[in-house]
Amino acid sequence: MAVNSVILTKDQKHMIYGGSDGIFKVYDIENKQEIFSSEKTHASSIVELALIEDEKKLVSVLNDGIINIYDFASKESLHSFGKIESNEENLMNLNF
Repeated sequence: MAVNSVILTKDQKHMIYGGSDGIFKVYDIENKQEIFSSEKTHASSIVELALIEDEKKLVSVLNDGIINIYDFASKESLHSFGKIESNEENLMNLNF
């Protein structure tokens, strides 16, 4: 897997990363171990990750324009938005 996006929680205890396999993973930095791996739900690559709402939600953006929102604590999928049309070939940035 090529890693396309890496973010840290504010307390810097967890690193979240995602990439070409379309899966995001949560890594416990202090204990040096992966603590969660999402299911592969799309054939696309993750191009951007963001934590929002005081780190209560995790957003992933796929290169085909699909946006997914997860509850960060439970890692459950909350919403999935269909392809977002863009003038760019790929949607590459997410800002909140």
